[in-house]
Amino acid sequence: LSSFAKNAPDPSFVIRPDKGAKMSDILAAINALRVSPKADMRIEVDADLNVFIPKKLDPNAGPPKPNPLFLLVEIDGRSNILLNTQKKGTFPATSNMEQRLKDIFRERENNGVWLQGTNTTDTTVFIRLAGNMTFENLAELARTIKRAGSDNIGLQVDEGIKMVEVELKQP
Repeated sequence: LSSFAKNAPDPSFVIRPDKGAKMSDILAAINALRVSPKADMRIEVDADLNVFIPKKLDPNAGPPKPNPLFLLVEIDGRSNILLNTQKKGTFPATSNMEQRLKDIFRERENNGVWLQGTNTTDTTVFIRLAGNMTFENLAELARTIKRAGSDNIGLQVDEGIKMVEVELKQP
């Protein structure tokens, strides 16, 4: 598959894991298919819910620009739910995290924080799960994030990309 992904002009992959598939196995499959920066990939959670896989970084493009709007929901090896490093409960109890995301999205809408070039509120959220978590855990978390108001959910695949904290000052 990796040679097909590398040689296809614009490969596109839809991944449909079994409920019990371990995240470590899902990530291994993603990395095998992500050999081309042109590869478009997503994990199908439900008919109306997909989790996108960011395109592979081009090693010649230099480091990515930091994004002060970056949101990462992480479940660590002890089932702690972290939203940009702040503990928001223990999985599967996601209500605190869901409410905080709703508040963030409402604040962004009220303050006109749009996706670049649009008048749509930026509700992008990335997920990172410990390798022992399952696809079923990913699906449950993605559904919660969607209920909070996100229509753009991605899976954090690259370990080297971290959120950069930026202090924004009012003029």
